[in-house]
Amino acid sequence: MTTTQVSAPVVTRVSLVAPITGVLVPIEQVPDPVFAQKMVGEGISIDPLSNVLVAPCDGEVFHIHPAKHALTIRSAEGLEVLTHIGLDTGLAWSVKRHTRTPRSTYCRETCATAALA
Repeated sequence: MTTTQVSAPVVTRVSLVAPITGVLVPIEQVPDPVFAQKMVGEGISIDPLSNVLVAPCDGEVFHIHPAKHALTIRSAEGLEVLTHIGLDTGLAWSVKRHTRTPRSTYCRETCATAALA
Protein backbone atom coordinates (compact mmCIF):
# COMPACT_ATOMS: atom_id res chain seq x y z
CA MET A 1 0.00 0.00 0.00
CA THR A 2 1.34 3.43 -0.98
CA THR A 3 0.59 6.50 1.08
CA THR A 4 0.74 10.04 -0.19
CA GLN A 5 1.55 12.88 2.12
CA VAL A 6 -0.05 16.21 1.39
CA SER A 7 1.65 19.22 2.84
CA ALA A 8 -0.24 22.31 3.89
CA PRO A 9 0.00 25.29 1.52
CA VAL A 10 2.56 27.92 2.45
CA VAL A 11 0.95 31.03 3.89
CA THR A 12 2.65 34.31 3.09
CA ARG A 13 1.68 37.46 4.91
CA VAL A 14 2.16 40.93 3.48
CA SER A 15 1.58 43.99 5.64
CA LEU A 16 -0.33 46.82 3.99
CA VAL A 17 -0.71 50.38 5.24
CA ALA A 18 -3.37 52.89 4.29
CA PRO A 19 -1.95 54.98 1.45
CA ILE A 20 -3.58 58.13 2.83
CA THR A 21 -5.13 59.33 6.07
CA GLY A 22 -8.90 59.44 5.88
CA VAL A 23 -12.25 57.82 6.50
CA LEU A 24 -12.59 54.17 5.47
CA VAL A 25 -15.51 53.54 3.12
CA PRO A 26 -16.73 50.10 1.99
CA ILE A 27 -15.67 49.46 -1.61
CA GLU A 28 -19.30 48.66 -2.49
CA GLN A 29 -20.19 52.34 -1.87
CA VAL A 30 -17.73 53.72 -4.43
CA PRO A 31 -19.62 55.49 -7.26
CA ASP A 32 -17.83 53.47 -9.95
CA PRO A 33 -19.19 50.01 -10.81
CA VAL A 34 -15.73 48.67 -11.69
CA PHE A 35 -14.69 49.09 -8.06
CA ALA A 36 -18.08 48.75 -6.34
CA GLN A 37 -18.73 45.40 -8.05
CA LYS A 38 -15.14 44.27 -7.34
CA MET A 39 -14.35 43.71 -11.01
CA VAL A 40 -10.68 44.41 -10.22
CA GLY A 41 -10.75 42.47 -6.95
CA GLU A 42 -11.18 43.20 -3.27
CA GLY A 43 -10.37 46.62 -1.96
CA ILE A 44 -11.16 49.57 0.20
CA SER A 45 -11.95 53.20 -0.40
CA ILE A 46 -10.72 56.10 1.70
CA ASP A 47 -12.21 59.59 1.76
CA PRO A 48 -8.97 61.55 2.19
CA LEU A 49 -8.23 63.94 5.02
CA SER A 50 -4.62 64.46 3.94
CA ASN A 51 -2.64 65.39 0.85
CA VAL A 52 0.18 62.90 1.40
CA LEU A 53 0.16 59.55 -0.36
CA VAL A 54 2.37 56.66 0.70
CA ALA A 55 3.04 53.32 -0.90
CA PRO A 56 0.74 50.72 0.71
CA CYS A 57 3.59 48.18 0.88
CA ASP A 58 7.25 47.72 0.20
CA GLY A 59 7.70 46.81 -3.43
CA GLU A 60 8.34 48.00 -6.94
CA VAL A 61 6.09 50.10 -9.16
CA PHE A 62 5.55 47.85 -12.17
CA HIS A 63 2.60 49.55 -13.86
CA ILE A 64 1.46 53.16 -14.07
CA HIS A 65 -1.79 54.04 -15.81
CA PRO A 66 -1.14 56.38 -18.78
CA ALA A 67 -3.05 59.18 -16.99
CA LYS A 68 -0.89 58.52 -13.87
CA HIS A 69 -3.92 58.40 -11.55
CA ALA A 70 -3.32 54.74 -10.73
CA LEU A 71 -0.33 52.53 -10.20
CA THR A 72 0.33 48.95 -9.27
CA ILE A 73 3.04 47.94 -6.85
CA ARG A 74 4.35 44.36 -6.74
CA SER A 75 5.59 43.29 -3.32
CA ALA A 76 8.60 41.00 -2.89
CA GLU A 77 6.09 38.24 -2.09
CA GLY A 78 4.38 38.74 -5.48
CA LEU A 79 1.25 40.54 -4.26
CA GLU A 80 0.06 43.16 -6.75
CA VAL A 81 -1.55 46.19 -5.12
CA LEU A 82 -3.47 48.72 -7.24
CA THR A 83 -3.50 52.20 -5.75
CA HIS A 84 -6.00 54.49 -7.48
CA ILE A 85 -5.92 58.17 -6.48
CA GLY A 86 -9.55 58.95 -7.17
CA LEU A 87 -12.41 59.19 -9.56
CA ASP A 88 -12.13 62.11 -12.00
CA THR A 89 -9.69 64.06 -9.83
CA GLY A 90 -7.12 64.89 -12.49
CA LEU A 91 -4.39 63.98 -9.98
CA ALA A 92 -1.27 62.02 -10.82
CA TRP A 93 1.34 59.95 -8.99
CA SER A 94 4.82 61.44 -9.40
CA VAL A 95 6.79 58.19 -9.47
CA LYS A 96 8.32 56.23 -12.29
CA ARG A 97 8.00 52.61 -13.30
CA HIS A 98 10.43 50.21 -11.58
CA THR A 99 10.83 52.65 -8.67
CA ARG A 100 11.36 50.87 -5.36
CA THR A 101 8.69 52.25 -3.08
CA PRO A 102 9.31 51.68 0.60
CA ARG A 103 6.58 52.84 2.92
CA SER A 104 8.44 56.07 3.60
CA THR A 105 8.33 57.14 -0.05
CA TYR A 106 5.45 59.46 -0.73
CA CYS A 107 3.95 61.69 -3.33
CA ARG A 108 2.41 65.01 -2.31
CA GLU A 109 -0.89 65.69 -4.04
CA THR A 110 -3.97 67.75 -3.33
CA CYS A 111 -6.12 64.66 -2.97
CA ALA A 112 -8.38 65.85 -0.19
CA THR A 113 -9.43 68.99 -2.04
CA ALA A 114 -9.91 67.32 -5.42
CA ALA A 115 -11.68 64.22 -4.14
CA LEU A 116 -14.19 66.26 -2.16
CA ALA A 117 -14.86 68.75 -4.98
